[in-house]
Amino acid sequence: MIILAVDNIAPWTRAQRDAATRLLPPPEIARAARYRRWQDGQATLLGRLLLRLALRRRGDDPVTIAAITIDAADRPSLPGGPDFSISHADGLVVLAVTDDGRVGIDVEHCRAIAPDDLGPALTQADRRRIAAAADPVAAVLQCWTAKEAVVKAAGLGITVAELPAWPDGGPVLCDGLPWWIATWALPGHVLTLAHGRPFMQPVIETVGLDALLAQI
Repeated sequence: MIILAVDNIAPWTRAQRDAATRLLPPPEIARAARYRRWQDGQATLLGRLLLRLALRRRGDDPVTIAAITIDAADRPSLPGGPDFSISHADGLVVLAVTDDGRVGIDVEHCRAIAPDDLGPALTQADRRRIAAAADPVAAVLQCWTAKEAVVKAAGLGITVAELPAWPDGGPVLCDGLPWWIATWALPGHVLTLAHGRPFMQPVIETVGLDALLAQI
């Protein structure tokens, strides 16, 4: 499994945007241009550049990103390629790629979120664990990213009727299937990975923008 991350803290220069445009398919450029905030459009392009780099490292043809399809649950995939998941929050974009089943990833910027703000997304068991945590603010973010990562891996998107319960050890059950998770506390962010099989927690590699734009 490969996990890559890149900062998204400042608007690109014209030269940087031109370099990205040369590397990515026109539909991806057009999709990113529909966002009103530069952070969101740029994050979309960074996610695709991370995927392109991961494909190159695997020995796959990076041009195949032009074949990305997006299903009714808004889950992207590469026909015949590895499974992948992309997430972004203020200041960071992350990617997970694997050949071994389905994967989902979610990242959130560290900030105080009251459990009530998440409404029915939290079960009563979730709320009890959060209230008992040494750091309830961090616990909310861990809980939320775990749920989001599992739903992404399962391919349910916003169609899921009830988000799975945050596990107290062991896998998360969602849509009748078990999903294993790992959570990282990064500087300023919380990230959770969900996978359909038990896995060794991989190392997250941070990639610089210059390296992404230097791809051929």
